[in-house]
Amino acid sequence: MSGSITTLSAAGLLFDMDGTLVDSAVAIDAVWASFARRHGISPGLVRTVLPGRTARDIITTVLPDLGDVGAELAWITAREEAVAEEIREISGARMLLGVLPAHRWAVVTSASRAMARRRLALAGLPLPQVLVGAEDVRVGKPDPEGFRKAAGLLGLDIENCLVFEDSVPGLEAAARSGAIPVAVGEAAAVVRIPDLSGVVVRRDGDRLTVELHR
Repeated sequence: MSGSITTLSAAGLLFDMDGTLVDSAVAIDAVWASFARRHGISPGLVRTVLPGRTARDIITTVLPDLGDVGAELAWITAREEAVAEEIREISGARMLLGVLPAHRWAVVTSASRAMARRRLALAGLPLPQVLVGAEDVRVGKPDPEGFRKAAGLLGLDIENCLVFEDSVPGLEAAARSGAIPVAVGEAAAVVRIPDLSGVVVRRDGDRLTVELHR
């Protein structure tokens, strides 16, 4: 490993899923491009509202007058199942999750719990004890509800958690929750890493010492 190293201390780690733990970009883009064509709208318009948001939020944003949102959600779910084999792990995700104590990490995703479990399994990643999905929150990211709920389910104070996120709405939600945000990928943030391959975690009593090699 080379470059700079940032060392942080935390009680727990909270992870977004798509773009943070799993590379689902190809699959997600294919689904929402099909959705756009189905409704005669620009795929580019849909892409601008995709990052970090639930399917319901995306649909109601680009089609505010749509009557039967439930039918569209069912259509989206079916399409997601059809392209699920495109899912891969983000570099370093499997190794990182494998060394974390099960009661010290959670996944907070804008996908449904069922889809999250499927994508994690397809990427060869362990399933978390705490998984907060789209159906578990009243408002999606950038609202901080999901991260706060996950920390509570782990029995941890959110201020003692790190949040790994790849999207701007997700990073905003992390900051608003009181956690320490860590950007994964290209999103701008005070602390940013290209992927998870440079994350080293050591247990230090009831704390985790997290080294971010950049």
